[in-house]
Amino acid sequence: MKIIKVKKDENSKRIYFCGIEIYKQKTCNFKTKHYFLGVKYSESYEINPIIKELEDIKYNLPIQVQAPIVHAYLQKYRNCNQDKDVVIVACGPTVNYYNPISNAKHLSINRAVVFDKIEFDYAFLTDNFSTNDTNILVDNYIGNDCEKFYCLIPERRFKQIKHLTNCAQIPMYNYLNSQANILLLEDVVSHKWARELSFEPLGDFEGTVFSALQFLLYTHPRKIYLVGCDETQGYFYDNDKQEVKVNDYSLNIWKSFKKFADYEYPDVEIVSLNPIGLKGLFNDMYTEAYINEYPELSGENTLKELRD
Repeated sequence: MKIIKVKKDENSKRIYFCGIEIYKQKTCNFKTKHYFLGVKYSESYEINPIIKELEDIKYNLPIQVQAPIVHAYLQKYRNCNQDKDVVIVACGPTVNYYNPISNAKHLSINRAVVFDKIEFDYAFLTDNFSTNDTNILVDNYIGNDCEKFYCLIPERRFKQIKHLTNCAQIPMYNYLNSQANILLLEDVVSHKWARELSFEPLGDFEGTVFSALQFLLYTHPRKIYLVGCDETQGYFYDNDKQEVKVNDYSLNIWKSFKKFADYEYPDVEIVSLNPIGLKGLFNDMYTEAYINEYPELSGENTLKELRD
């Protein structure tokens, strides 16, 4: 007799040890139940792709209907940065090596408004950062007559992530007090990048920076500089040294974004300053301060060369 025996059919799987059933998996009506020694310990739903697509349409439809109304104001931003340079400042540690580029507009991601070398022109914030003091910082931020954009996570998506730390929807009084512009996100994750923002919701790619990039491409600048988009652990406002570990999941989203940008906006140059996780994906440049810290990069292009 075999010590371990496995039996499978179309809707179930059983594992036996010395003739005793120790594990059972049973699927019925797209629901899979798991048993150990006859006791059910978990269950999950197996959704048919067609059913999932219909469910996505159902949940996304209200967002698609609302977007042309809520986003109508975005028409004024179409091409507004043509022939200009814009710098996105995220929260990665390499922000500390950046000195503001003169005559460029600056856009902050979430808590980046605390970087006091810059008076930001735009500030982007997403729902899931609203339970710490980040939303208060952005609400009260003035900068260079800073225009604020608050991204709303749709209801279904929010229910999926609300168990995360510091995750909550931004209260309405924050929108009113800050006079923030509202941006709607699709209720389907990583579905499509938005092209015509005045009547489309933004694609939800699970990061405020990706919402900001869709907006910036719509404003059609000459160049977009990426600062602090390190795709590693740690923040520029946190002095604790952390291991440099690239986020592979986010890196795949960046690759998807590059494909979109290259096709839709081939005339917009994207420059990654002091890249770590994004090294080699866009045009790489380094600040002098970063090269002084890492002299092995001395042969690379520097921001000073770029200005000349």
